[in-house]
Amino acid sequence: MDGLKGWSTPGVPPKPDTSNYLCRVKPTGQITFELVEEKKQANSLVQRTLGVDNVLKVAFDAEVGEDGKSVPLTQAQYSMYCRIAKNGIFVGCRRYQYFAHKASDKFEKKMEGSVKCFFVCTDSRGEVDLRNPYFRRFNSIAEARTLFMHIHQTESIAKYIARMQLILSKTMTIDLDWTKVVVREKMDLQCKDGFDQDLDGISTDGTGFISTNLARMIPTSILNGRQKTEHDRNEDYPSLSQVRVLYEGAAYKGTLLASEALPPNTIKPYKSMKKVGRDDEIVIPSMNSLEVVSTSQKPRKLQGVYTAKLSRDLIILLTTCGVPGSFFIDLVKAAIENNHVIFSDHNVAMNEVLEWETEKTEILLMMINARIPLNEPFLHKSLLDIVKRKLEDFTTGKVNLPESFYLMGTADPTGTLKRNQVAIVLSDGLVYCPKLLVYRAPGKHPGDIHVFEATCNFVLQKVIGSGKYVIYFSTQGPRPIAEEIGKGDLDGDRYWVCKNTQLVSLFKEYPSRWAKPPSTTVPKMLKPADLSPDELEEVLFKEYMKARFSSTSLVGKIANLWLKHMDQFLHSETADKKALHFDAAMKFTPVYYDALDASKTGYTVDFPKGNLPSPKTPHYMNIPGEKMYHSKSIPGQIFDLAKSEELRSYPSYENFKLDETFVVENYKNHFQVWANHFRSYKPEMSKMVSASHLENQGTDRPSSDQIYLKYRKILYGGASSYKDCRRLGLKDPQQVLEEASAIYAVVYASAVEKLDKEAPRLSFVWNVAGEALCSLYAEKQPGKPSFMSTEGLKEYHRKSKKKEASLVKKLFS
Repeated sequence: MDGLKGWSTPGVPPKPDTSNYLCRVKPTGQITFELVEEKKQANSLVQRTLGVDNVLKVAFDAEVGEDGKSVPLTQAQYSMYCRIAKNGIFVGCRRYQYFAHKASDKFEKKMEGSVKCFFVCTDSRGEVDLRNPYFRRFNSIAEARTLFMHIHQTESIAKYIARMQLILSKTMTIDLDWTKVVVREKMDLQCKDGFDQDLDGISTDGTGFISTNLARMIPTSILNGRQKTEHDRNEDYPSLSQVRVLYEGAAYKGTLLASEALPPNTIKPYKSMKKVGRDDEIVIPSMNSLEVVSTSQKPRKLQGVYTAKLSRDLIILLTTCGVPGSFFIDLVKAAIENNHVIFSDHNVAMNEVLEWETEKTEILLMMINARIPLNEPFLHKSLLDIVKRKLEDFTTGKVNLPESFYLMGTADPTGTLKRNQVAIVLSDGLVYCPKLLVYRAPGKHPGDIHVFEATCNFVLQKVIGSGKYVIYFSTQGPRPIAEEIGKGDLDGDRYWVCKNTQLVSLFKEYPSRWAKPPSTTVPKMLKPADLSPDELEEVLFKEYMKARFSSTSLVGKIANLWLKHMDQFLHSETADKKALHFDAAMKFTPVYYDALDASKTGYTVDFPKGNLPSPKTPHYMNIPGEKMYHSKSIPGQIFDLAKSEELRSYPSYENFKLDETFVVENYKNHFQVWANHFRSYKPEMSKMVSASHLENQGTDRPSSDQIYLKYRKILYGGASSYKDCRRLGLKDPQQVLEEASAIYAVVYASAVEKLDKEAPRLSFVWNVAGEALCSLYAEKQPGKPSFMSTEGLKEYHRKSKKKEASLVKKLFS
């Protein structure tokens, strides 16, 4: 455990920038620790409240067979994992116990598996912790959970697990004076029939209000708990915020609309936002907190036009609704043609690098800003990688459509919008459009695409004030509009809005909406309150094990069946076959929507009954082990078009040579020294790459970043950057440039020698000496802004996306 440095500092409160470790438990019972993130700000309320060192991510590994695939756990291994969870994991003198689990995002799955598990420190026998007044102790893990909410109030185990995930979301905590804040629930607006009688369903599901003085404390442009861009000067506060509110043991989830009608310091959630109720008999105090997941965002613009990406499912539904396939084929062809501009225009290259962030983003921005030619081998290959990623997107229908955008949705607070109307607020206020389309992913019914009139409702305008970037839905009618659009709600869902006149004119609205299945008897489910503490912990961890080691995803399975049937509907040439497969796909639609919520409701999802046709698999799904046919549908044609271009996207090194601009007098004095360093670097990197593929990884394994940092410090006299080296006077700048030139010569000369055997490997040059080389190149270009001038870069690229401002600050501050 000596590798876990920086944990348990005496007399110091937990800090959010402590090292972050992953505990890995092997099927053999071996426990190892990996340093996965260093000094990265905690991004969940649990980590910020308890301290990163008191929250341990734990990955329970599967056995891997000779074919590289996971092998089911034996009963002995399963029992061993349950026993570890029951006893806790001991790190030094600290004991960590199972707290909760949550589905991993796409970046976490490779490291932690499909479900990430959290253990929390409940006690310690360490003298350092015993003396630390900030160290939290809990008599039980239930007490630790009660610090956040009265989770035992939930009606089922499924909801218990789902509600615990609220505090594991990536959020930003808003600093409020809770002695002044008032939280008052508001009854939801019930749907009504034509005779003003209440019906099932509520038109305000998942939303509420917040006073403008509190809304002004929320930064604009928050996405997944982080501020995405610089502050929008035209926006005083976010109109709509996706939040978690913890208040006196209760927990609320949904969106809060900034309202000038509320008195100051007021949060007024609709009752549907409440996910966990308060237990008045609990005497242990629970924390109050306003956690923001995301805020209403200014939609993305390309060349001054709001532009959003389509998707394969959306293209299928639009095609079903009369939009000819040629419309989408032409879009993809134009997008492929535009891909080539990245290699000839520095502005376009800068935009694309900002759009498609990778671990190379910073050095690529430096190179482009220094005006290094875009055909420079390392830069060209990196830009080509971006093009390949774009082409991969195209294969799945992710292509830009002008005059379309995504907005977070909420209910009309005035009740004046008609059912066929929406109100849309963009940068310049309310937008009028006689006909536009609205859809929400992952809708799978043609009726999920609605046609609305966007109206300038001046009654609404008075209520929302200066708020922007929101779509308001009517609260009138027998069924919630959000629910009609892919079974959506108003708790933070983003809706695709299309004003593209060509597409809208081709679209024919589907005559019906997706139908709810007949009501079924709610199954009797086990309540957490019915279990003893030990029984509850056993059940919770077994639910984690079920989620972690489940071999198939029900949601994914149903989605695949829907896609297969819809593709054969589009591919088939006879009316009978088309009708057969379309009907089958529509039967899977409500089942799919139920499956999306199954983990929260605990209900069993039943497959459609009756004789359904057995669908074939289109080639673009590329499912191993399944027999596939070459589909002629529009998704199939788009896939083929993008793949054919992908095959031509290979780098050419015919004119590969050293650029004399990077040559500095006396560089040869350092050539041999850096040739030796380069020889040492290669086995280090090979060892790192090999270790990354092995299961048994420890904290001593350096990352590629650490390896590059080691050599950067050699180059920059102990500093990690050229700027710091010059600022601190650690090394003569001329010598640094000479050494950087030597590194360039060593690596590029080596690459030229091996060009007939392998593609050039140039990462060492630019990850170690890139900053100095970019500075050198920029200084040799007459009339160009100084490379190290932040203002020069801002002015040069001032009209590009506002992402740049935060990246520039990160690069040069």
